[in-house]
Amino acid sequence: MTEERLGISEAGRSRMTPERWRLIKEKLDVALGLEASQRVAYLAEIGRVDQDLRLELDSLLASHEQALTDFMEAPAIGDVSATSIAQEPRSMIGRRVGTYQIVEQIGIGGMGEVYRAFRADDQYRKEVAIKLVRAGQDSAFVVSRFKHERQILANFDHPNIARLLDGGSTEEGIPYFVMELIDGQPIDEYCSKLTVSASLKLFIQVCSAVQYAHQHLIIHRDIKPGNILVTSDGTPKLLDFGIAKILDPSAAESLGPTMTLFQVLTPGYASPEQIKGEPITTAADVYSLGVVLYELLTGQHPHRVAGDTADKIARRVCATEPKKPSSVVRGPKLPSRSSGLAPADGNSAQAARDGKKLSKRLIGDLDNIVLMALRKEPQRRYASAEQFAEDLRRHLENLPVSARKDTVAYRTSKFVRRHKSGIAASAIVVVALLAGMGITLMEKRRADRRFNDVRSLANSLLFEIHDSIRDLPGSTPARKLLVDRALQYLDSLSGEGGNEPSLMRELATAYERVGEVQGHYLQNSLGDTAGSLRSYQRALEIRQRLAARSSDWADRLALAKCHRLVANQLWATGDLRGAIDNIGKAIPISEALGNDRPRDLDVLYELAFDYSMAGQIQGASVAEESYRKAMAIDAAMLKIDPNGDKIQGAYEHDLIDLGNMLKDRDRNFGGALDKYQQALEIAHAIRRHAATTRNVRDVAVAYNRIADVYDSLDDSPHALENNVKALEIYQQLITSDPHNALLQQGLAIAYANVGTQAGVAGKKVQSFESLDKSFAIMKDVVAASPQNLQQEGKLAAIYESRGDNLLRWHEFQSAEQEYERAFAIYEKMGAGASNTGVHLWAADCKSKIGNATLKAGDAITAAAAFQQSLNLAKPFLSSEKPDLTALYATADSYAGLGDIEVRQATGRSPASINREHWKKAQSWYSKSLEVWEKIPSARRKRPKSSAIVADPEIVAKRLQHCEAALAFGHEALQH
Repeated sequence: MTEERLGISEAGRSRMTPERWRLIKEKLDVALGLEASQRVAYLAEIGRVDQDLRLELDSLLASHEQALTDFMEAPAIGDVSATSIAQEPRSMIGRRVGTYQIVEQIGIGGMGEVYRAFRADDQYRKEVAIKLVRAGQDSAFVVSRFKHERQILANFDHPNIARLLDGGSTEEGIPYFVMELIDGQPIDEYCSKLTVSASLKLFIQVCSAVQYAHQHLIIHRDIKPGNILVTSDGTPKLLDFGIAKILDPSAAESLGPTMTLFQVLTPGYASPEQIKGEPITTAADVYSLGVVLYELLTGQHPHRVAGDTADKIARRVCATEPKKPSSVVRGPKLPSRSSGLAPADGNSAQAARDGKKLSKRLIGDLDNIVLMALRKEPQRRYASAEQFAEDLRRHLENLPVSARKDTVAYRTSKFVRRHKSGIAASAIVVVALLAGMGITLMEKRRADRRFNDVRSLANSLLFEIHDSIRDLPGSTPARKLLVDRALQYLDSLSGEGGNEPSLMRELATAYERVGEVQGHYLQNSLGDTAGSLRSYQRALEIRQRLAARSSDWADRLALAKCHRLVANQLWATGDLRGAIDNIGKAIPISEALGNDRPRDLDVLYELAFDYSMAGQIQGASVAEESYRKAMAIDAAMLKIDPNGDKIQGAYEHDLIDLGNMLKDRDRNFGGALDKYQQALEIAHAIRRHAATTRNVRDVAVAYNRIADVYDSLDDSPHALENNVKALEIYQQLITSDPHNALLQQGLAIAYANVGTQAGVAGKKVQSFESLDKSFAIMKDVVAASPQNLQQEGKLAAIYESRGDNLLRWHEFQSAEQEYERAFAIYEKMGAGASNTGVHLWAADCKSKIGNATLKAGDAITAAAAFQQSLNLAKPFLSSEKPDLTALYATADSYAGLGDIEVRQATGRSPASINREHWKKAQSWYSKSLEVWEKIPSARRKRPKSSAIVADPEIVAKRLQHCEAALAFGHEALQH
């Protein structure tokens, strides 16, 4: 229930205080308990003493009567397929709001109205949902809450939360915001035909969205099926933060006292503390999630019965324990909503309707998990939505869950409170406790033996069997099975072992190895980036607890490594700030250890690795220092152990990083080629006596880097030769390890490189075939790990390469489509990102779109694209050393705008109009050359593989042509 539905008058709000609100609640509680005739007399008596209080109570009682109507159950954004709306839409249909044209009303709530609209400024076509303050609800209070919801969405970027796209105010001053259009079903309807396991997997994504909100200090407070829509592709979206509570006091102050004074809820999904008016924490959302899961699994509400009033539901929520889900579904016939839930994956439709089978599926873990989320006491529920989701994951993976039955002590204490006068009950409790203690003592020795046996087995799997197959080609799935099983065993022991340091070290190591095989971005893995990050973060939490109380230097070294692992995965998911923070914590630990242990190779290796990772994460201005520090440590390690493969490999990787910097930043192609060739020699040497997947892949990486240099030198034959060598290596590796995500990515890049160089060489068929294979592979890699923004960026680069190739063969419209797909990814990656590189890639891509559309004959679209490229690049041109990508995009865009004016100048318009076009063209070309002057002379020539508008020599010739046309007339030039 949203706050505007409480009906509190403006007069009452203007002088509302906590004491006043407590008085209103007391009087309201009394009024709700009276019969209609008694209530009238009671309110009349209050009115004779305090007329304002009477008005407040009348308003609240009127709203109370509608608390459970369908209107209140409707989400802020309803199912867009709905054909009926609760109220007649106001005259917004057909109007423009900002850059959007409103088409129809698709939803209505207490505070807002929601419309379907489309972008109408000719930039691009996109359907959206626009939410405006509802007609007649534009009080200062409502507007403040509406803006509060808009600000919450502006700070969010999560795949399972409806995204905010834009916002502003109409000409009448009505605030609005633009959201992505969610075309979907409420989650309970969508799950009605899914298996239990499929429903749980979908629900886990919802928990992820709620956890994300909690991490951003927001409590939703109105989670219910109608506020969770599932799209046609199975993606759940959490909606309607209209009554969300902000936890950050500094932010809450600006929202006024209404944030905490008003009890706002939908009774059927509110927690006991919400109903009682007690302080609200994130546990309230956990409770609401529990109600939703209860409904998904059983088709029934844990407390609501048809015809119930809000009072009855509220009392039942606070006083009555819900039945176990397994007991609710037991019987010959299931409720209609859950008739499609299969008790186990793959069961027949007939089995899905069998309540006994579904009951068997729910009994045990799922009963305990749901009831733990629905506990009356907030402190006894799951501590977070993430813990709730984790228990569901563990259930799906056949691992132990934390939601166990209440302990004997807890059940006994509850029993005593209910029967304080019962002496017989007390005696039963004592006997039960003594019996439990006796059994515990008898079983202790047996438990100790089991503990040691299981621990020994886990360590054998983790450190002996796993390490023996770690580097074998094709071992990725087997490694995943081994470390998962070892982690399962260790996790089951962690509760018994408490905070025993050696067990904690083993558990942290297990999480790290699970993370590596799940989806470490730069290791042989299965491509589960998000799962890998979670595992590394769990390991980090354990490492931090160990290091805080340990004097062992090895624990500090392990902590530095774990910070680096977390930094790497955060970088892969686009969280640059989190990545910098973690690598910034790793380096001081490693540096301190390096000072204490200057000849310890493990310490030096970690410190060099930390510096190298920092170089990848940091901006170009500081990356060189980090790379050179890493190489200095490599040199020190080589003096200690000149033949060690691990040290040689570290030196090889740092040579590659330094070569990248020399090529990309300094355009020192000779220096870069030297570094790459040194790296290739080392990689070959290591491969000859240790042909692991990683070592063989390093050879392919070096070949690709060498090809990059030849491409920059416009030596396409040598570039193609080295790219083909890299491709052949990846083709061999992927045959023996087809599930390895890192090899799949490498194969996609290798095909893209070969396709690009084949196109430059005029080999049309080979170029298209190779680029098509590249796209198909990389698309699957991204789909398997959508959280990995680094991989998504590579998919965008492949789209660009396909566009460049199409442009090369004069297929201009197809080229534009590929560039648009790349730009859409850059735009998504750049939303709220602090990584300037993404914005610069977007600017460069827009310039290419302008070039392609101009060549296709669409000057209007081309001009808009060039202008957008300039707008994207402009913020990066003001520094003393502007970024080269920004300069290239700007120079190309200015030249492209000049080309458009020349086309218009050579048309059939009157001479005076043509002359104006010549002047504009002259101005654009001059600006392009001014930008080219800012680019070092060594970097003004770009390779043939790059799709550009014109190099500076061509721009200078076009400028001369303009000047001649202005001096002698265009007709004279034709003669």
